[in-house]
Amino acid sequence: MFKFIDLQKRCCITCQYFRGQRRVEVIGRQTFIDYNSTMGSCGMFNNVPKQVGDPADMTSYCRYKRWIELPD
Repeated sequence: MFKFIDLQKRCCITCQYFRGQRRVEVIGRQTFIDYNSTMGSCGMFNNVPKQVGDPADMTSYCRYKRWIELPD
């Protein structure tokens, strides 16, 4: 299990359309996204393989939407 800490970053793992196993975890005062693999897929465009840290809006089909599980 890996941990992603930069929840304000506009990237695939913080996007509602990203498909991959992930969950929000809070340790002390810090919030993380736990994920199992560095790869997932984009549910917006035919499940194109994407890495978790790929920046949003880098492709014409990207319609980044913040993941609803993340705290504001």
